[in-house]
Amino acid sequence: MLHNGTAVDIRSLEDFHDTLTARLAEVDAALRMATTLADRRPALGTFADAVRVEGTYTTLNSGYRLHLEQLREAILTTRQATGDIIANYRGAEESIQLSADVVADRLDGGVLDA
Repeated sequence: MLHNGTAVDIRSLEDFHDTLTARLAEVDAALRMATTLADRRPALGTFADAVRVEGTYTTLNSGYRLHLEQLREAILTTRQATGDIIANYRGAEESIQLSADVVADRLDGGVLDA
């Protein structure tokens, strides 16, 4: 669809929307795994290096989960926006088509009530 000199390919947007849905599933799976791993911290003992490594592991896992949650929110926001854009352009296309059909019907019937 061409609007104000800008071409919008709704099929490409729909493909992108589907890709975002797939990526969301991947992020959700990674988030579940990271949460599971956080719950099963390695039992390294109580000596100094073990305590340090366990702390590093916990910190890294927390950071990883935080980034996954941020990525999840970004995907959700983008998917919502893409869905809205698709709906708006579909609505505009349907409106344009309806207007064209009305004009064609009036021209075919010889009635033009402008």
